[in-house]
Amino acid sequence: MSTKEKQFKLTLLSGLRWSAIKRFGQAFLSVGVLVVMARLLEPSDFGLVAMATVFTGISNVFTELGTGEALIRKKDPSKEFISSIFWLNTGLSFVVCIALFYISPLAASLYDEKIVELLIYILSIEILLSGVNRVSHALMEKEMRFKAIAYAQLLSQIISSFIGISMAFLGYGLWSLVALGISSQLLYTIILNLFLKWMPSLTFKVEHIKDIFTFSSYLTSIKILDHVQRRSEIFIVAYFMGSYLGGVYSQTVNLMRKPIKLIGGFMIPVLFSSMSSVLDKPEHVKSLYLKSIQSFFMVYAPISIILILYSDPFVLFVLGDQWFEMVPLVPVFGLMLLYWSLHKCNVTSLKSIGRVDILFKIYIIYVPLSIIGCLIGVQYGIFWVAISMIITTCLLFLTSTLLTLKVIKIKKRFYMKQILVLLYFGFIMLFFGYTLNMILNIYFYETPHILRATISMILSIGIYVFFIIKYPVDALIYIKELIKIKRA
Repeated sequence: MSTKEKQFKLTLLSGLRWSAIKRFGQAFLSVGVLVVMARLLEPSDFGLVAMATVFTGISNVFTELGTGEALIRKKDPSKEFISSIFWLNTGLSFVVCIALFYISPLAASLYDEKIVELLIYILSIEILLSGVNRVSHALMEKEMRFKAIAYAQLLSQIISSFIGISMAFLGYGLWSLVALGISSQLLYTIILNLFLKWMPSLTFKVEHIKDIFTFSSYLTSIKILDHVQRRSEIFIVAYFMGSYLGGVYSQTVNLMRKPIKLIGGFMIPVLFSSMSSVLDKPEHVKSLYLKSIQSFFMVYAPISIILILYSDPFVLFVLGDQWFEMVPLVPVFGLMLLYWSLHKCNVTSLKSIGRVDILFKIYIIYVPLSIIGCLIGVQYGIFWVAISMIITTCLLFLTSTLLTLKVIKIKKRFYMKQILVLLYFGFIMLFFGYTLNMILNIYFYETPHILRATISMILSIGIYVFFIIKYPVDALIYIKELIKIKRA
């Protein structure tokens, strides 16, 4: 291995390590905040905020236009190029906020909830802040400065969590959720720019925007479609079933996305940055993709099984009895978690090699199917909305996988080789956990449910870890390297 390749490996692993520290810290904080907030607030509070974010969330896509990823992929961007993107993002964020001010009364009337109008007004502040810090964040990722990003995000989340929980204790209801989001974004913007020490120049050139237009336009379209799909789920449930079930469904989706944000959140940015830097080396691209697939599967398989087996005690004990409607939804989304994480790896790989046109074609078919599935499912109940999502997302995963393998030129058998052994270990864990649950429920019925579930979960995870160590896969070696790596 050459000195340059060794340095690349050290930089990659160092980036992964700091991204992992950031994500695990964020996960610990966000889960803690979710548990506290869920006990202090009503599901309808979460539902009302979710109603507003249907519109603010999708509007936020228009402030970026895929420029962050384009900046990361751009080799040696000039200061004028970076400044042009900054002013484009900032200007668009103002335009989008003005549009939201006109749309908000209509949104409130759709839900028949007047407070949604005010929520949209206030949550627009996040869009302004996002437009300002997007270039700064992209520059930090491009330079692989994941340590500084970790400090900025963790510090801002700690302070904002204190603000949100304090307001919830004082009885501010849903406004504590609003304050939590806005304060986090504001603090992150300030801290990030203190680390970066970058100021845009007063220049804006249209030719710089044209330079990335094809990539950015496709990527923006994909993000819009993705947001339409995700927000339409919440909108359909909230519109047809009310704010209570809308809150239950939105928080179940958030629960499923927690592990994705935890693991994928630290791996995906590093994967994108590193894969973008070796586009001229196809074998390196293939290697990074296959390593990522196996690593994702190894980590997500036990998490998925835990959500399937232990939804009842987790929801009722941790979140409280008022969330009982969530119990049958968690196993459904737990199953979805496994292949959705692999789909995210496909998306990142296609973006990094510039094949966003393929992603656009996939999503232009998937999104309408998903919305139709939600509309059909909502006629039979919230559980069937979740079932419809399993079907459509599975089709999306299969399609994106086959096309990614074709583009990167990897044979299907190499792909299956990465996950077959882990799939076998996962089935053993699932069977063991299910059997152990039955035994404990029969012979130790008087023992508290949460205690039985905890014992079963620990032993099930132990079985999975035992097989991973006994018959190690390559992904285990990568994780060991990640833990041992010294600062590059």
